[in-house]
Amino acid sequence: KSDVNGRIVINGNHMAYSVSKNKIDGSYTAYIYDHTRESRSLIELAATIFVIGTLGLIGIVILSFRFAEKNVQPIENSFNKQKELVGNASHELKTPLTIISTNLSILNENIDSFSPENKKWVDGIAAQVKRLNNLVVEMLELAKMDEMQQSAISTQISLTEIAERVALETEVLAFENNISIVSKISPNIKITGIEANIEKLIYILVDNAIKYTNVGGLVTIVVATEKKRPVLKVINSGEGISQNDIDRLFDRFYRVNASHNNQQVIGKSFGLGLAIAKSIVDGHNATISVDSEKGKFTEFTVAFKN
Repeated sequence: KSDVNGRIVINGNHMAYSVSKNKIDGSYTAYIYDHTRESRSLIELAATIFVIGTLGLIGIVILSFRFAEKNVQPIENSFNKQKELVGNASHELKTPLTIISTNLSILNENIDSFSPENKKWVDGIAAQVKRLNNLVVEMLELAKMDEMQQSAISTQISLTEIAERVALETEVLAFENNISIVSKISPNIKITGIEANIEKLIYILVDNAIKYTNVGGLVTIVVATEKKRPVLKVINSGEGISQNDIDRLFDRFYRVNASHNNQQVIGKSFGLGLAIAKSIVDGHNATISVDSEKGKFTEFTVAFKN
């Protein structure tokens, strides 16, 4: 060949060479260049860039976490103040409600002396006081759950026994509404948690299912193990829930837009039951999800940790 180029390593030294042929006299000229220092400098530079880049990335991640923590803190403080407001307002409302209820009971002792028109107003006041009292009770329950999650001590409890107890207690309520309850509860399913709260959770889900089940429909309570995790499911037949409602289902004071069949239920509901359920689930490091198909079923699933 007239021209040859290449690289070789001799005793750890990196050499580049080039051999060219003179076209006039046929002689060869060879050029040899030692680029060991440059090669080592490039390797050192690459290593330096890698180290600096890695440290810089770690620094950015740390700063991002601190920045996010700083920005989230006001939101967390606002949420805590909101919870305090709910609890404090509930306590403050309970006293005047008790006084009003007492005065109404005195009025009812002499209700026979009232005209039919006046009786109607007294009955209306009594109904609204009862409704407001139910709201205060739910608000206090929500504040109690938030506080209990932080202070109560978890122990090993039987999810099986609690679910069976709630199923038995709610059968009467379901029967009154011409609804059947089916229990598919596996034996010896245990979790770590607060028994009173878990019982409250199951009762809320079953009660909610009964409220939104069609007449002659079915509520199914399932306790089982899935993927080595204890699972609670409450399934009911009925209208189902739209995806827009599912996304906000656990928000406080949010209520599903029900059809005319459930308007009476909506009038008695304040949208706090599922918020309380979510608070209990979060306090047990569990997850809750909802699956629904319009006109067919709604399924709540709570998955606990092992």
